[in-house]
Amino acid sequence: MTMQIYGAKVEVACETEGPNTQANSVFTATDEFGNFTFHLPSRLHATPSLENACVVKVLQLPPDSACGLRHRPAASYRIRPSSSLSSSADGFRAYTAGVIRLQHGGTPSGECVQEHFGK
Repeated sequence: MTMQIYGAKVEVACETEGPNTQANSVFTATDEFGNFTFHLPSRLHATPSLENACVVKVLQLPPDSACGLRHRPAASYRIRPSSSLSSSADGFRAYTAGVIRLQHGGTPSGECVQEHFGK
């Protein structure tokens, strides 16, 4: 069973390599469908393989959510190119974080076993 969570706080953290290695984070929230959109800082636009440079972290769920984080808030999920949207010709690159598992209270439940986040 999957469901969407509106208003979850999400971080996308990307690390660049080279002489000036630095971490770049973007914070956003999920929409009513559990998806989120983020805009990369301009210094990351030329990064050819974002899936190797960026991870997604679910930082916080809405207070009224029946679900809880199954992991510590700092757990990260690799992104990978999304097959559902191929709009790179329009200047957009679409990625997914895949399945992020949540739990209900102290144990997994049918309502919170699988959550889909990200685009």
